Amino acid sequence: MGKNRADFARHRIPNQTVRIINASAVNIDTKKRQGKTYQFYSGYPGGQKTVTLERLIGKKGYSEAFRKAVRGMLPPNKLRARMLKQLIITE
Repeated sequence: MGKNRADFARHRIPNQTVRIINASAVNIDTKKRQGKTYQFYSGYPGGQKTVTLERLIGKKGYSEAFRKAVRGMLPPNKLRARMLKQLIITE
């Protein structure tokens, strides 16, 4: 978010990018892979779905897992999507 900069303002996006290199080299415990779940809702009745971290990594890769983790750390406002564009993840 850029809170460590002198020109920090909550209503502006900082002009800096965050890079995660070798995301696939991270060591995630098997208990965490099978126990961590993500929930989402499709919008239809009975459409709540859960996906484990293991299945998410298998289907979309490590970059999506990191993107979800960083997204959860950012404040839920209009700037979050624009801040996530400055996140670069390489596997």
